[in-house]
Order: sequence, then structure tokens, then C-alpha cells
Amino acid sequence: MNTRKMTPLRPVFHFTAPYGWINDPNGFCYFKGMYHLFYQYNPHGCEWSKMYWGHAVSKDLTHWEDLPIALYPDQEYDTDEVGGCFSGSAIVRGDRLYVFYTGTSRHGNMLVQSQCMAYSDDGIKFEKYSGNPVVPHPPAHEGEVSNFRDPKVIQAGDKYYMVVGSTTGGLKIGDGRIFLYVSDDLMHWQYKGILLKCNGEWTSMCECPDLFPLGNKWVLLFSLMHAVNAEKTVYAVGHMDFENCRFTIETTGELDYGMDYYAAQTMLDPKGRRLVIAWQNSWEWLPWFNDFGRTEQENWRGSLSYPREISLGDDGKLRVYPVEELQTILYPEHTYRDLKITSERTEIASPASGAYCLKIHIDLSENRADVLKIGTKAYGDKATIISIDFEKCSVSLDRRNGDEVFIPKGKTTCLFNGLKETFEIMVLVDKCTVEFFVNKGETGMTCTVFPALEEQKLWLQTGKGDISIEKLDISEIHL
Repeated sequence: MNTRKMTPLRPVFHFTAPYGWINDPNGFCYFKGMYHLFYQYNPHGCEWSKMYWGHAVSKDLTHWEDLPIALYPDQEYDTDEVGGCFSGSAIVRGDRLYVFYTGTSRHGNMLVQSQCMAYSDDGIKFEKYSGNPVVPHPPAHEGEVSNFRDPKVIQAGDKYYMVVGSTTGGLKIGDGRIFLYVSDDLMHWQYKGILLKCNGEWTSMCECPDLFPLGNKWVLLFSLMHAVNAEKTVYAVGHMDFENCRFTIETTGELDYGMDYYAAQTMLDPKGRRLVIAWQNSWEWLPWFNDFGRTEQENWRGSLSYPREISLGDDGKLRVYPVEELQTILYPEHTYRDLKITSERTEIASPASGAYCLKIHIDLSENRADVLKIGTKAYGDKATIISIDFEKCSVSLDRRNGDEVFIPKGKTTCLFNGLKETFEIMVLVDKCTVEFFVNKGETGMTCTVFPALEEQKLWLQTGKGDISIEKLDISEIHL
């Protein structure tokens, strides 16, 4: 059952643990009529510590039921005090659910990370494989045994494949890479080769890799532990040659251009949709990290993104947009038509609950403004601001002045694909999270912000000139 106590900062429709710390989503899958979501979990406190696998299930990706902890750090290969059962994935074979994870242990002073497996017939109680670890170490001279983690297992044809993130040369100065393994039975694995070498680009350590088909292409997805630039979760679209362990890259991009979107994991659901979910936060060493907020005062810390569907655009880039199930929890409050916005702020009534969806549709033939600003979670002179620059075809998210304390690294900007006849943006606000999607997922951003617990408002204004919003809808969101 759902045992969450609703508090001022706890999100309404984004997943949080009932108590304690949460980070990476794990084992996202569909098994025996239910969506299963596992996650990195500390059930004993609101800080990162020895990791367990928390577990929840849902019929609609929106209403989640908590289940007992799936994996405990209780074996010699997964019980290190600063490790435990690290991230991984799930795959269904026959009537059995298999989960793969990174076990952390210590041999003397050396941290050892190895890939392990557990299985379940009912999707609730898991038994760890007696032959663990199934992949005990990275290939010789190609990776680091202390940084070898996050297995994602998929099926292609009659074979199973595993991608694992690693580095060579050290976390901060090394070269990130992704290894590929193959198996006939999920228990015995053979090393195929290095699927990706960063070669000084992207990151010194690849985390949470994912590999999946989309249309007639393949997508390689991974997160950047120590990014060369300010990226967090990136993707490459191209062609996959499993036999020769070769991924040919055609296009690249970020899955989310905001500050707080990490460790994304995908699944294919029974409707044929490629779904993705991620951790809505970041680590202290990531470029946009601010803090984890005051949520420990409410006995929880960390949330996951609302599930999104991935599709492939005509330009070879990914489109990412909230799943259609979101519509079932939208409760319309106000609709405005032909709303004129000027350089003076126009306040828009927003739900007092702090959980809502804002949809804006603009006929650009009527636009006379350079920039449209959307002030969310506003009180006094504080706000988290989304700015759409129609001249530069860019959109930015600015949370620098959204909290009680100024956040120096709090603004990021990305481009969208030029001006068309219309422009659309969807904004989701959920207590301490703000996310938006431009033109049905052409680009988007996610961030967390923890303003003072006062009544928060919503406003719009232009930089200069006027703009007529053809339609603006605002709906409260509640479960």
C-alpha cells in the first residue's frame, strides 16, 4: 500500500520512497500485468548509505503501491558498507523475472564492483543466484574493478546482451567507456568488447548505460559522472552491430537539458511504447548540483521523474514527453483564450496545492514579443523562471532566485528547432519540482527548487513587446 504522508515539500505525482533516501531508478519493467519500479534505497535514513533495492508496482504508471524491499545487501559480494546493491535492470524470461545489479564488496582496501543476478517467480520475493557474480570483473587492462557498474540487460534476437559502465585512468581524469557482454541463458556471460570509448569527450566515467531499438535505429543512453561539459544524461542514435561490437553514431543529444535528471532507465511496455524514468536530483560532483533541499525534515529525500515516452523525430533526435496517463490526473481549473501578455507581469491563478499542469499554445503569426517569461513558484521577488526567446529560438530555466538562498549555478539554456506557425509548452509543477516540454517533447528541462513555504504564484510577462496567447490551460494535479 501507499504509506506516504503528504507534507509541504513532498511531490504529489512524482514517485518518492515512503521513508528515507532514494536515487537511481532500477529494474523498470512490466511483469504479470503490472509495471515494476525498483530504486536505490536507504530505508534507515535520509542520506546516501549502503544501498537496498526498494520496490513498487503500478497498473497505470501513476498510482504506485509499495512492496517489500526486493534486494538486501546480505552477501559477501554485495555488502560493503559504502556500497551494497547498486543499480541495475530487469528482464523477463518465460514466467520468471530476472534482475541484474552491481554488488559492491571490499578485498582488503580495494573496492570491488561485480555484476550479479537474482530472480523471482512472483515479482516480489527474489532469490540471489548461487553462481554470483555472473560478471566478476571488467576485462583486463580495459576498466577499473572499483568503477564497473550499472548493468542493463536486453534481448536482441535469440541472444541476451549486457552493457556495463566503467572508466580507465581514474574517475576524474580517466576515460569513460561502456562494455558489451553476451549470453544465451542470462547466467553465463562472454565479453564482446568495448561498445563506447569517450576518448576525452563526454565523461571520465559512464554510469547507468542503456541500449534499445527505436524505429529502425538503436539508441545508446548513459549518464556522465564527471562531465567534460555541463551535460548529465546523454544519448547517441545510430546503428548497432552486435556481432562486431560496434555502435555507429549518427546524432547525439541530451535527454533532458535541465539541472536534475540523472540515471535514466528505459523499458518497452505492452503498448509498444519506449518509456523512461530518471532520478530528479544530482550528485554533489555534478555541474548543476545545489543541494538536496530541506526534505529530510519530512523524513524523505529524492524523487523520480514522472514517466515519459521516447520517440524519434524526423531530424534523428529524440522526443521525450509525459506518458498519456498524465491526462487521467489533470483536473481543469482555468482556460484563457486570446490572453494578451505585455512587459508588465500578468498573474495567473494557480492551484494552492502546488501541483499543477500549465499548457500554453501560441499562434506565432500574432507574436510581437522577443521573450516570454513564465514565473513559477513565485513569492515576493522570488521565482523559478522559464524564458522562451523567440529571436534566438532558445529556452532557459532559471532557478537562481527561486530559493531562499541565491543559487550561482542555477540557469541553463538550450535551443529548439526554429519557429513554426505555432509554439507549445507544457509546464509541470509538483511542490519542489519544475519541468517543461517544448513542442511535444522537442526539448525539455527538469529541476528541483525548495522555496520558502509560503503561498506561491504564477505569472507571465514579455521582455519587450506584446504577445497574444491563443490558449492557456491550467489544471490541478492530484491522485
